[in-house]
Amino acid sequence: MSVPNTLIFQRTFTKAAIGFFAIMLMLGILAACGGGGDSEAEETLPEAPSGEPVISTDSQPGAGEIGQEGDPSGQEPVETTQPESVAPGLPDEEIEPNQAVEASLSTALKELEQVLEDVLNDESEIVPADIAVVVQDGEIIKGETRYEIAVGENIIIEVSSSQFNQEVHVHGYDLTAFAGPVTPARFEFVADLAGTWEVEFEDTHELIFELVVR
Repeated sequence: MSVPNTLIFQRTFTKAAIGFFAIMLMLGILAACGGGGDSEAEETLPEAPSGEPVISTDSQPGAGEIGQEGDPSGQEPVETTQPESVAPGLPDEEIEPNQAVEASLSTALKELEQVLEDVLNDESEIVPADIAVVVQDGEIIKGETRYEIAVGENIIIEVSSSQFNQEVHVHGYDLTAFAGPVTPARFEFVADLAGTWEVEFEDTHELIFELVVR
């Protein structure tokens, strides 16, 4: 039994939507991880009126008096330098978190690739509907207005609509689903309740067809 074109289009549309979502997710993650060091302002020494940097002597008591008489040490001040950061422009404490983010991002991308591969390689059979009705502007352009089935029969019903977000209701079995031009309302159930039941658009109470179970 061949698969209807509507179901093939539905599966293709779903794959395209997942692929688009995956691309947007990756772009969002990359944007969130970028520019970590731009916000850090470089610390500079205040400048003297002449334009020369002011050398702070707070950390070295008596350093301003070196060379004068009565200097207890008699030694020249030792200049100390700070070790260079491994990642220029970024504080040392930010290196490890960034590496952790990159590792998490790499793992997430691998998992996402696996999910996409599983979806694209999904060759599971789509069971076609026993009753398929297409409604356009309130008129049935495909299907019948009355169907008869046997009690206890497994039945699959699909209703497509030219309008979006149309709620379809199967009376008697109290089943509801939303129909549109891309994704139809789909019902799979055992017809174990005899009678004549209406299948209609719930919001407008517009009859689509009658389902006779006997």
